Amino acid sequence: MAALKYLGAGFSAGGQWFAGDAAADIGKSTNAQFQARAATRRAVAQREAEEERKNGALIAGRAVAVMAANGGTTDDVGALAQLGMIQSEQEYRAAIRLWTGEDEAAGMEEAGAIAEAEGKAKRTAYRFGAASTLLSSAADWYEPAAKATGWKADPKAKKGTINNPKYWHTSKGTTSNPKYGWAADPKYKGAT
Repeated sequence: MAALKYLGAGFSAGGQWFAGDAAADIGKSTNAQFQARAATRRAVAQREAEEERKNGALIAGRAVAVMAANGGTTDDVGALAQLGMIQSEQEYRAAIRLWTGEDEAAGMEEAGAIAEAEGKAKRTAYRFGAASTLLSSAADWYEPAAKATGWKADPKAKKGTINNPKYWHTSKGTTSNPKYGWAADPKYKGAT
C-alpha cells in the first residue's frame, strides 16, 4: 500500500508540473491573440481615419459646388475660411479615430502581456507545488524507514550525515560510506 501512496504522489507532482506548463502555454497563446487583435484594431483605425478624410474632401467639394451654383466665388476669403474649417474638422475627426484605435490596441497589448505573465507565474507556482508534493512524500517515507532500520542523525556528526547505532562500534571506530556519509554495516560489501 505504501508504494501506491508514493506512486500517487509522483503522479500528483507530475500533474502539477504539466498543469503549470499548460497555464504558461495558455498565457502565451492569449497574449498572441491580444497582439493580433491589437494589430487589427490599429488597421481598422487607419481605415476609419481615411474615411473621415474622404468625407471631408466630399463635403468640401459639395461646398465648392454649392458656392459656384449660387454664383459665388470659391477663392474669396469667406469661401477659403469655410473650406479650411471643413478640412480642419475632418482632420480632427481622423485624428480622434487614430487615437481611439491606438488606445484600444495598447489596452489589448497590455492585457495580453498580463495574461502571459500570469501564465508564467502559475507555472512557477505549480512547479513549487510539485516539489512540495515530492518532498512531503519523501518525508513520509523517510520517517518510518528510519525507525525500522534504526538509522538516526548523530548530533556530533557532520551536517548531512546519518549514523546507524546498530553498526556504530566506538571501540573499533566507524565503518562509513564516504559516498553518502552514512555509517554502514561492516558486513556490507557494496559501496563502502
